Order: sequence, then C-alpha cells, then structure tokens
Amino acid sequence: MGWNVSGMDGVFRKMQAGQKRAPVVFDQEIYRGGQKILSASIKVTPRDTGALRGSGTVNKIDGGVEIGFGGAASAYAMIVHEKPANYSVGGIKYLETPFNQMAPAVIENAFRRAGNTLRGS
Repeated sequence: MGWNVSGMDGVFRKMQAGQKRAPVVFDQEIYRGGQKILSASIKVTPRDTGALRGSGTVNKIDGGVEIGFGGAASAYAMIVHEKPANYSVGGIKYLETPFNQMAPAVIENAFRRAGNTLRGS
C-alpha cells in the first residue's frame, strides 16, 4: 500500500521562490534597522555646529550595513565619540550605545521577516 500525494509542484515552486527572496528581505531589514540605529544615534550626538550630526551615513556592504559618522567631520567624530566632555546636547558613545541597544532587535526582525518569506507568509 502506498500514498499518492498530488499538488506538490505548487508547494515546491513557492519554496524555491522563498529561497531566492529570503536573503533579499533579510538585507532590506538589516538596512532599515541600520537607518533606525542612525536616527537614534543622531538624537544623542553632541551638537556644536551640526556638522557631526549631519555626517551620519548607512551604507550597504557585503553581508550587512556600515553605520558611521565622518566625511569632513571624521577626525572630530572619533574624538567626540571617545573623549568625555561636558556636552550641552548628547554625549560620548553616541553610535555605540544606540547600536548595542537596538542591534539585537534589528537582527531578530530580519531573521523573522526572512523566515516568513521562506514560509510564504
């Protein structure tokens, strides 16, 4: 006695489509999360002229994103990030702190969304 299962072609097509789309969804969610981390970071970045706050970027790189501050303000960015001072607005570790607080949820969300894509939901 054997079993006859029909209609599996559609299931397999859906699984294959999900396998192709899941990495794209994962990367999109990581990028969105990077933007959210940058936004939170800008809010706690020390402000003098505004050049440092305006230099924040999120860039796609192989395997993830790069979040940073720099450009014309890059030397200043490192000094301000690492050197305690009495800032009237913001403070040190203006990128590190939001990243450490938010990264676990960003990664969890990316995996959840990619998993949903694999399942076709």
